[in-house]
Parts: sequence; structure tokens; C-alpha cells
Amino acid sequence: MFKPIKMMTESFAPALMRDLIKLIKFRITQLVNNAVRFYWQIMRISPHSNLVGLTYANDKFTDGAGAQIQRIYGIYAAARFLQVPYIHSPLTKLNYQGLVALEQNNTNQDIVSEYNKIFKISSDIKLPVDYTTEYIKNLDLLTFEKLRRKAVKSKSFILAKVLLPYKITDTYPETLQCIKDISPFSLQKSPVIRIAIHVRRGDLLFVASHRMLSNKYYISVAQKISAILDQLKLEYVFELHTELPTQSFTVTASQHSMLKSNVVVDPKSTQLAEFDVIPNLEKFINADPIETLQRMSSANVLVMSHSSFSYLSAILNVKGVILYHKFWHTPLKSWLITNNSGDFSQEKFIQQLQKNVVALEPISSLVE
Repeated sequence: MFKPIKMMTESFAPALMRDLIKLIKFRITQLVNNAVRFYWQIMRISPHSNLVGLTYANDKFTDGAGAQIQRIYGIYAAARFLQVPYIHSPLTKLNYQGLVALEQNNTNQDIVSEYNKIFKISSDIKLPVDYTTEYIKNLDLLTFEKLRRKAVKSKSFILAKVLLPYKITDTYPETLQCIKDISPFSLQKSPVIRIAIHVRRGDLLFVASHRMLSNKYYISVAQKISAILDQLKLEYVFELHTELPTQSFTVTASQHSMLKSNVVVDPKSTQLAEFDVIPNLEKFINADPIETLQRMSSANVLVMSHSSFSYLSAILNVKGVILYHKFWHTPLKSWLITNNSGDFSQEKFIQQLQKNVVALEPISSLVE
């Protein structure tokens, strides 16, 4: 198992309390959003407005690419849900560029333009000559309703620069289905079933280590998938995507916003060889992040981690079977839920594989 640095390990009790607080906040958000929707229904109000537009607040929290691009697509989905114009704002900066950049103490801001070329969404309108801008950290339906009323009263266009759309997209995750229509990645033709496994490590080796799922979990999921595919006599390949240190190095507090003091990252803290029990395994270690996104977003099966990079790949994946372990972002209805032991619905897995990937006959003996 990958072992997080001891000084950063969090005890079970604080983790449980943290999860409980998150759950309470989420339930409150659900109640507020549903109350606003009920108000719209009884008052016969449509949220649609040509006087309010949504865009990404791309200058507020410029962390990693996965997190920022997930926000952008979430804001696009929220705009579709609310029936208001979406105005595209690209990435401006990436403060976190992965473990390799930390190890080499070198960042490449040219990669921002590479991301922007691929993840460009067309704006619905051109901004009017006269408009006002309002920054919204967390967009929910109550905040939007106040903004809509303000725009109607002033009869002027308001551009809402949104940082986080999750109070909408996590309450109504099916709003994200529209993302598949604009995904830059399609299901790649392959002679074998491609199963992408995202093992989120990188900076989690020394910050927020509670987010890491164990090697044992990933291996269990992979072995269950391989058993199904073996019984179906289908050829397959597992693709392991992760970031690992290649040497011992120090990360300073100035290099990472979540660090309060320097920390040493040691490659000995990882146990990559444990994954060798997975059949037909190809390892993609410290690979190009854009290529990794493409491979994960176009895989026939995606095994997610607790990560925006994983979540982004999942919502961009047009026809793949998605295996999701519960974390702070809500799953879509079609995703298969796994437990801590790596168990999931074998019947639903085969049904989705048959529907989206290959024609399978007969399959009844596997799902009885």
C-alpha cells in the first residue's frame, strides 16, 4: 500500500467528523435548492433569463487543471440547467502542475494554452457593451434567484463570475449529462476492452492523505472486473494511471499552498509492485496529464479515485462504464457504486458493457 508520510496522517475521528459536517452542509444545500424550485413551480416562474450569464471566475483559485476544468464544465451544466447564457472564460494559471513539477521544482505555464485549446467551450452570446459583473463563490438556486431579480429590476445584464457550481451540480448531478455532448474525447476503437484505473497519489502522499484509496481497493476492483471479462471470453487491458516520486526530494511550503512546513517525499513510501497481480497491466507513471485525461475519458471502463481529475474524466467519458467510490462529488445515476471491499453490481456492469461497448451473448449465467 502507498504509505502517506506519518506526520500528515489524520486520525479516524477527525475524518469522521469532517465527513459528518460535509453531509449536514450538503443536506442543507439540497433543502434550499429544492425550496427554490418549489417556489418557482407554485409561482410559475421560469429561471430563464437573457439578463444573467454565467462564467468561470478564472482568477480566484488557480489550483490544478483537473479541479479548474471540472468547475468550468460544471458552470456550463448549471447554465444549461438554469436556461441562461454561458460565457466561456479559459484557464489563466495553474498553481499545481503535478508531482513531477514539484520534484523538478519547475512549472510550465505554456501548458495552460494547451489545456485551453482542448477544453474550449463556445460561448452562447457576446457580452453586451454595458454590463455589470458579480462574483459568486458558491452558486446555488437561492443566490441565482436573487441575481435574477436584481437583473430584472435594473433591466441590465449581469455577468456572474462563479467559482464553484457544486451546490447545483452535486444536488442535481444529472445536469452534467449535457457535458457528454461537448466532450473533446470520443470512445476510441480498440481490439481489446480498455480499463483505466486512476490511482490518485501525487501530492496526496504528503497532504490530505485521507483522500487516498488503498492499493487493496483498486486491486480488488480490477480482479473482479478481470474475472467477469474472463468468463465472457473478452480480451482486455488494464491501464494504471498514477503519479509517483522518482527520487527523494523536499517540497517547501512556498511550493504547495496546503503545506505549513517543508516535507520530504520518499519513493520508498510507495508500493507500486503490489499492482503486478493485476493481469494484462500497463503502467502509465507520471505521464503527460492531457494524454492521461484523454485515455481515461475514452476508456471502456474507468475506475475512479477521490479526485477532480477522475470526476472530470468520468463526465467527459461518453460511453464508458464508470466505477465510483463515494466521495464529496455526487455520482450520476448510471455510475456503478463500489464499496470499500471493491464490490459492485456485476449484473449492471455486464448490462452497461453490453449496451455501450460490446455485444455479449449469452450473459444470463453470470448474473443469476
